Amino acid sequence: MGKHKGGSLQTQNGASSSSLQTLDRPKSEERKISRSPPSLKQRIWAKIEASLWVIGAISAAIYGDGQYCLPELLLYDKRIRRVSLYVGLGFLVVNFLFNVYLRLWLQWLKGNEDWWKSAPIATPLATFCGLCAGVAFTVALWPALKYTAPFMVAVVFMGFIMAPHLLPSKLFLSPKKTGR
Repeated sequence: MGKHKGGSLQTQNGASSSSLQTLDRPKSEERKISRSPPSLKQRIWAKIEASLWVIGAISAAIYGDGQYCLPELLLYDKRIRRVSLYVGLGFLVVNFLFNVYLRLWLQWLKGNEDWWKSAPIATPLATFCGLCAGVAFTVALWPALKYTAPFMVAVVFMGFIMAPHLLPSKLFLSPKKTGR
């Protein structure tokens, strides 16, 4: 199977036994990656980027297709596919509930700083629901907006995602610290 060269066992694919031992290391021995807090320049750039996405989303909602604003288009236009719109709204509600569970319940109320480890399947499911909502909204808006529908949906989604970055952090209480 392997060849012994200079105190290290070589496998057929060339990996040494010492590198294979790192794969078998228990998770308790893994090193934690320490992140330094973002610099002032990085925080300012993040606020500017979030502001631009929110301004784009507001502009897309106000100007809509150039004739009607987006809410009027969704409510009154006969070309909108209602079934796709309602499916998209359903996925959006499920995605919102996932975020409430992960961010508010687990992180803020329960004080669990490793919320992604407590519910590892929740983040991929929330991502899946968000993508399905985006596809359903694009299908719903396609008859009215044609080729601009995917761009309109993407800009509005990114505006909603980036909007919490603009809220002052002092509005929220720090999460409970538990000694668990």
